[in-house]
Amino acid sequence: LQTVKESVARRTAVGFAVLIGLVYVASMIVYSQVDSGALVDLVDALGFSLWISAFTAVGLIIVFHRPGNVVAWICLAFSGVWSAWILFEGLLVYESAHPGTLARPDLIAALATPLWVPGVGLIGFLLLLFPDGHLPSPRWRPVAWLLGGTIALLTVTSLFLPGLIQDREYVNPLGIDALEPFGQGVPGRVLVVLLVLCI
Repeated sequence: LQTVKESVARRTAVGFAVLIGLVYVASMIVYSQVDSGALVDLVDALGFSLWISAFTAVGLIIVFHRPGNVVAWICLAFSGVWSAWILFEGLLVYESAHPGTLARPDLIAALATPLWVPGVGLIGFLLLLFPDGHLPSPRWRPVAWLLGGTIALLTVTSLFLPGLIQDREYVNPLGIDALEPFGQGVPGRVLVVLLVLCI
């Protein structure tokens, strides 16, 4: 049974790594279709390839040697989040260069904006659980719970925050009016500070 679980874990990790690679390649294809004015964006996206490939490779190496180590899945999740973010950013850059190409650029912008939260928050879990996938001691559990809760709350509020999407020209189509206080108010800032403090 243990051998079967390990085999499934390895196949799942390889499949996820292939998906990450395909998403990243798709984003590069999108960037390559944009005029030279987006060269800076393309260079930034290529720079991300170092992070994505490194974390993906480390995740795969750990899975093949220690399938039960959660650090492997954190590394793969980190790569997945940032590869998705690059693809969304590429689509938005393309839309800016060719207005009207995308049916719902506002929706893509809404989905892209909160990705930085798990992208940053996963580093906190990596630091907490490195190297064996376990907390240094049970006393660290409150930090882990606080970090997880902060990531969840900040992601949800960022995703459903009403009004203009931060650094975008689109109104959030997923916005919920009840979350408006999180926009420029204290709650959102407290969550950001908590995320930083946890890390």
